[in-house]
Amino acid sequence: MSTDTKEEKQLELEKWEEWYALTKEELENTEVRFDKIEAKMSRYSVLITFIIGIVAIKLFSFIEFWKSADSCLDYYFVVSFISLGISAYIALFLYILSLEFETFYRTPVNPDSLIFFKENDYINAIWAMSESNMKAINKNKAIIEKKLFIAHMAYRFTLATIILTAFTVFMYAYTNVT
Repeated sequence: MSTDTKEEKQLELEKWEEWYALTKEELENTEVRFDKIEAKMSRYSVLITFIIGIVAIKLFSFIEFWKSADSCLDYYFVVSFISLGISAYIALFLYILSLEFETFYRTPVNPDSLIFFKENDYINAIWAMSESNMKAINKNKAIIEKKLFIAHMAYRFTLATIILTAFTVFMYAYTNVT
């Protein structure tokens, strides 16, 4: 009779060890996804910062041009330049929000404690760590979804900024800017 319970305990232990391994792997995958999002956002924010720098350098000559604008193309240039500045700043603000510091949740594990639990029927410990991993995964996924939403908005504003940059350069070429 004791062999049946020992075999059952061993099966249950294997089940929970497998469950813990799966949750640990999923937690590592969410961490990789978290890092990829932040790396991509930092690359795009550099592009937006560069465009804002170009807009800022030309700001004083733009103000002078605005005062002397007299044709329809001149006003198109003025509107596209203002729209470019606004969309670039909105994109940068959204990138800053997406790169905002967020705590990535992990399950702390002490290897010495694991050895102790392994020697003393550690099904409860493995279950608790698996449960902790699942809570961390759920919290991290909520953070990632929020970051992805903001990052998607920032990316859309980046596309708008790139299109407005091309349009502004085109308008600049066909206006009488001195």
